[in-house]
Amino acid sequence: FFFFSSRRRHTRSDRDWSSDVCSSDLELTSAVIELRNALQQNPQNLAARIKLGEILLAEDQPLSAIKELETAQSMGGDENLILVPLAKSYMKIAKPEQVITAIVSEGHEPEVDASLKIIQADAYMQLGSAREAEKLYIDASTLAPIDPRPILGLAKIEAQKGRTEKANKLLDQAVGLAPDSFDVLLFKALAHRDHGQYRLALEAFNQAIELFPGSVRALTGRAALLMDVGDYEKARADIETATNLGRDSLETIYLRALLLFADGKEDEARESLTQSATEIRTIKD
Repeated sequence: FFFFSSRRRHTRSDRDWSSDVCSSDLELTSAVIELRNALQQNPQNLAARIKLGEILLAEDQPLSAIKELETAQSMGGDENLILVPLAKSYMKIAKPEQVITAIVSEGHEPEVDASLKIIQADAYMQLGSAREAEKLYIDASTLAPIDPRPILGLAKIEAQKGRTEKANKLLDQAVGLAPDSFDVLLFKALAHRDHGQYRLALEAFNQAIELFPGSVRALTGRAALLMDVGDYEKARADIETATNLGRDSLETIYLRALLLFADGKEDEARESLTQSATEIRTIKD
């Protein structure tokens, strides 16, 4: 479930977005207000519109982000600044087909084309087309040879095929390129957990969370691992931390229900899942 969960996958870590834009929720809110005011005064302000789209994406408002970014694109904005956050926004609303058909990953700055190819490869993975994804990951690694992300993508493909040894070699290669990368550490943790190497997985999770304490993906991954080994109290703490960040996910909902079930509270677990299902249906994104 956690190793191949694709609906919340990002080609850059959660930390990348928060550090690129602002450092706190209060700053983000203030920035949104200022940018909207700037656009009200001058709707042609492309820099403000693009930055607003980036912040809305960081705030988990992908539909609003898409509106701003598509508008900026139609107004002739710099696609080197627009297309990556736009593609990420499409992925967040589970529209991988849009990433493939509406985004052109050629003719831009090499770093931008590499990122777009990675996102498109992720989209193909969501659609179950590993062959097309593999080609794009290889193309991306040629454009950005020191970027670990396409190597991690290839490692995932090998893992899905059951080629553990080859997947581990690719993981080692990614670690060599960026040993302190959050994405690399998280993938390493998930890979170790998938192979039952709990001690190594826990070490990698701890490193990833130390690097980025606000990652819901890392916190829920570690919580699932702790539940695997029977440490429910520490798992509960991680789930509470993830929930308190205000960024609830399918993983936190699922794990909370599992904890209730483990506590013998079957009715509460069932009620929790029922309420969550109702809430999920009301979320536009």
